[in-house]
Amino acid sequence: MHTPETKSTLMALVAALLILILSACSPNPPQHDQQMDTVPLYPAPETRVPTQLYPPPGSGEPTPAITAGPPTPTPAPEVVLEENRVVTGSGEFPRMHFVAPASDGKTAALYLVEKNTATQVAIFRGRMMGEQVASQLSPDGKRLAVLFPHDQVLDSFLEVVDLENGNVTHLVEVVGDALPEVKNSDFQAITSFVWADDQHILYSKVTLPGGENLPNVAEDGGPLPIQGEIWQTNLDGTQQSLLVTAPVYRLLWISKDGSRYFVTGLIERDWKREDFYYLDAKSSVLESVWGSEGRPGYYTYALSQATLPDGSLRLFIAYSDEPIGHTTFKETPSFWMIDPETGSKQIMWNGDQHDQIEGVYFPENIFWSPTSTNKYIYKFDGQLWVKDFQIGEETKLGEHRGWVVGWHEEGILVKDENLLQIIDLSGIPLGELCFVE
Repeated sequence: MHTPETKSTLMALVAALLILILSACSPNPPQHDQQMDTVPLYPAPETRVPTQLYPPPGSGEPTPAITAGPPTPTPAPEVVLEENRVVTGSGEFPRMHFVAPASDGKTAALYLVEKNTATQVAIFRGRMMGEQVASQLSPDGKRLAVLFPHDQVLDSFLEVVDLENGNVTHLVEVVGDALPEVKNSDFQAITSFVWADDQHILYSKVTLPGGENLPNVAEDGGPLPIQGEIWQTNLDGTQQSLLVTAPVYRLLWISKDGSRYFVTGLIERDWKREDFYYLDAKSSVLESVWGSEGRPGYYTYALSQATLPDGSLRLFIAYSDEPIGHTTFKETPSFWMIDPETGSKQIMWNGDQHDQIEGVYFPENIFWSPTSTNKYIYKFDGQLWVKDFQIGEETKLGEHRGWVVGWHEEGILVKDENLLQIIDLSGIPLGELCFVE
């Protein structure tokens, strides 16, 4: 019979024998005189590195280094934009400058359009198509000022292009959300600009209190208490000066001597509720254009500058009455012409003058004819129409649902996404230029 001591001895001998056998069979026997490193499954809390994710696209932050996991992807090579691009189409377009996509289909570029050809003049690097764009030719015709994106709450960029060499000069930039990390923070924007002369541009800059900080309607019936400023800049942006501080929203016209401005002021938080004022450049005093007559409508729903056949400038304005929902109004709109030089006003149309035109609508994208004293274009519910004031007749411009960008003797220019078309007064296409293949 084996005692407990005997059993322990036998087990020890068996264990020793197994170790000798395994050591002899192992190609790399362990070195017992060398200390072994131990690696914990999880580091101590104070030594842990948080998981690093890629920043969101367009954030401007560098991609952090990743110490574990998949390697950092190689960024795609920068697209090389085609220089001096030429787009050929059909028809006979008037000579004009037009902002359209560059060769990548995304970046904004400036083209000189003439007959059936569009020749690229400049590239606005970093500016994407899809943004609203306002442009204006200098008095001497040598430069074109362009405002991106011409919207209320996005970053604004005012740039000027030398049409002789295609050089683009960045004049001023305004960040739309002044404090993006703060809820209901103020919004800033460049809302308009006007050439003062061949060497200077005036632009309006506004600060709109965010959220509930901006009243719905001004208590005194005047413009809302927004911070409006009118600035002047030279053509390289190195000399900028603040001229006037007043609650103005847009600058539309300046007198020849620079002493008087024709401006708008927001009278309600809704962007389409504006009123018109003369602004004294020295005293900053606002004078209502309508005076004691009062506004002819609840909404200033559309506005454009019109050049009459005799070459004189007018402001063409559409007023609509109080809205019913978002698509219709109680009364048909009225259309007015204002001479900014003299302040004289003339009603061109209202719904009571001609019963041939029925329906209550709000007009957009209004354009006055360059060759007629009684015709204009308007857009309603995405459809373009031509109206004749004298006979009360209106004509649908085919099935075109684009945006009118010009009206010349050669025809009406309509932009529809990446296509520029020229059509006649019946809506029949006369030619087109396609900027994206």
